[in-house]
Amino acid sequence: MRTFLFLSVFIIGALCLKAQELAPNQVVSEAVFQKMKTSPTGLKYLMRQTGSGLKPKDGDFVLVHYTGKLENGKTFDSSYDRAEPLLFKLGAGMVIKGWDQGVAMMHKGGESTLYIPSALAYAEREIPKLIPAHSNLIFDVKLVEVLRFDTSLVEPIVTEQGLKIYKYNSTSYPSKKAITKVTAHYKGYLPSGKQFDSSFDRMQPFSFPLGKGKVIKGWDIAFSHLRPGEYATIVVPPNLGYGANGIPGTIPPNSSLLFDVYFVK
Repeated sequence: MRTFLFLSVFIIGALCLKAQELAPNQVVSEAVFQKMKTSPTGLKYLMRQTGSGLKPKDGDFVLVHYTGKLENGKTFDSSYDRAEPLLFKLGAGMVIKGWDQGVAMMHKGGESTLYIPSALAYAEREIPKLIPAHSNLIFDVKLVEVLRFDTSLVEPIVTEQGLKIYKYNSTSYPSKKAITKVTAHYKGYLPSGKQFDSSFDRMQPFSFPLGKGKVIKGWDIAFSHLRPGEYATIVVPPNLGYGANGIPGTIPPNSSLLFDVYFVK
């Protein structure tokens, strides 16, 4: 069962990961502890590797790999076990305070150790079988990606059908490997900026068979140009969207549509 422990808007399941018992001084050595800096809020952190990419700001979606431990060395959760980084919106209260504060100091590609006091974690709240009340938490964190949807950063790919794709990154997914199914996050909005739908808000990605006409034509075309792990803004002309009919009450007739998308897998 897939469990995102830190998403406070979700119900936390009783996921029991195999414990790795260590002596307390093996989790964060005295030498490492002494190197840690302390923020005004009491968060202790050590930047083990400085990233060279974007530094996230509130409102950005970020992808983070992590391993979380208690002070006694017990591992209570790890995104590496699921082979998929955690996605969350920075500064929106979707994760514990220590995470919002710690990740905000990082750059894409950076790695850090966060020593989060109980007050910035779950405080008096207990996560049954995982985290006792009043626990300080220790995380090794890697900031994998910052999803900054800003069309001024890149030149668009313009298809022969008139679709524009502003692709912000490239992945090493094998280009010759056929993609038959897409799982993606998206935010859809009108040229005015008015949002009409968002899987990001639901924290539930959308899946569909590629090239089978199960989505608007603009999506089939756009995702044929994208690979898992990539994110983009796509501008869909009316003839590749909902055309002259639109969607009553949601999308006016003959509307161009914009989508910020993240190709999960």
